[in-house]
Amino acid sequence: SHAPAIPTFTRASSVTMPILNLTFDLATPAGLADLEAVLASRSYLVGFAPSKADLTAVEAIGAAPDKATYPNLARYFTHIKSFKA
Repeated sequence: SHAPAIPTFTRASSVTMPILNLTFDLATPAGLADLEAVLASRSYLVGFAPSKADLTAVEAIGAAPDKATYPNLARYFTHIKSFKA
């Protein structure tokens, strides 16, 4: 079996997910909306447990997203932040 492709972060707000061939600019509403759609069917960016990729994405997002606009992203953000305590 192959190891999952690890997301790469090219700058503070950008994340590339090779496994899905996607890039998100988390400083823009469009990037947040794209990640929102991905998180509708995933709990983590890679695999089935939190990873450094998730922590880096949450840091790139910065502040908790609006729950009404981005419900999956808000859930993800709160969940991943709980591991940093």
